[in-house]
Amino acid sequence: MTAKNGEVKCLRISANRFINAGETVDLAVIHDVTEENKIQNELRRGLHESEEKFQGISNSIKETIIVVDEEAKVTYWNPAAEKTFGFSESEAVGRKLRELVIPPHGQKKHEALLKELKQNQLSKRHFGFNALKKEGPTFPMDLTITSVKLKDKNCLLSIVRDITEWKAIEEALRRERDMLEDITKNIGAGLVIIDKNYRVLWANNFLKRLDSDIKNKTCYSTFNTLDMVCPGCGPKKIFEGQPFDSREYFNKTLSDKDLPCWFELIATPIKDANGKVIAALELTVDITERKRLQHKLSEYSQKLEELVQKRTEQLKKTQAELVKSERLAAIGELAGMVGHDLRNPLTGIKNSAYFMKKKGAKSLKAKRMKCLKQSTNA
Repeated sequence: MTAKNGEVKCLRISANRFINAGETVDLAVIHDVTEENKIQNELRRGLHESEEKFQGISNSIKETIIVVDEEAKVTYWNPAAEKTFGFSESEAVGRKLRELVIPPHGQKKHEALLKELKQNQLSKRHFGFNALKKEGPTFPMDLTITSVKLKDKNCLLSIVRDITEWKAIEEALRRERDMLEDITKNIGAGLVIIDKNYRVLWANNFLKRLDSDIKNKTCYSTFNTLDMVCPGCGPKKIFEGQPFDSREYFNKTLSDKDLPCWFELIATPIKDANGKVIAALELTVDITERKRLQHKLSEYSQKLEELVQKRTEQLKKTQAELVKSERLAAIGELAGMVGHDLRNPLTGIKNSAYFMKKKGAKSLKAKRMKCLKQSTNA
């Protein structure tokens, strides 16, 4: 492949497959083997030109170089091989390779390669292999082999690289993945990683209920059975440069029950080392219960407003009746006062009139005048 600066690079992908939570997972580590290919070409040129030049090149590089003949005997063992396997050159040269570094489980494959070498059928091969050391356990190595002519004899040239550190990185990545799976398995929320083509790169179990084979399918076809990007799509906004997006979303298919199901979708960007957005992480949180409580709260608020309005009307009515009662009481009090002020003189008039009616003819004129005068004064 061509790098950003225009340099052509040769890459090698080491892939492992394992089962995680019932799912087959491929874990790949990419190695830059551009320098290794250059070394192989230099070694081949050195072999063609002279054995001394070959030794000069192989002695100066860090890669482990081993050459064996058709009988599987070591004919060359560079300083890097001494460091890698623990055997000195004098201990290794002349001995069969399987006696030094090949474990029992690799003997059969080693014999098959030697057979191809003798039949001039051995082409360049590359594979992973667990090798022995002089002391200590086996270790993982990255092995590239090819056939070369050395003194008119077919020989097997092996370039070995200790990949213990790579394997440790792979194991760390696997553990991190397992940890992520364990953490997201029972959180009651959905997590999905979506690339710029809107394809699902990874999803947790919460979302795999929709489709156990969700990986590499488009998110809009899986979650909404659409043939185009969803309206208001959060990842789309992220890919367009928005740093964050949150929206509410209704989807009945994600519900365990035949009930309305509401979710809050929160989308954030995933960036590479250069800060470029390469994917979007979307969190799906079930907010159905929150929506239900909000609806109930709204109902309670409406009922409370109605109750307050009813009580207000009742209070207004009671207040009006109270004002009316107070007015009537004031009128009654006024009437009593007026009645009291009028009753006394009217009583005198009444009595005088009664007296005049009954005894007016017999009474003396002076007495009648006195009664009339009293009535007038009253």
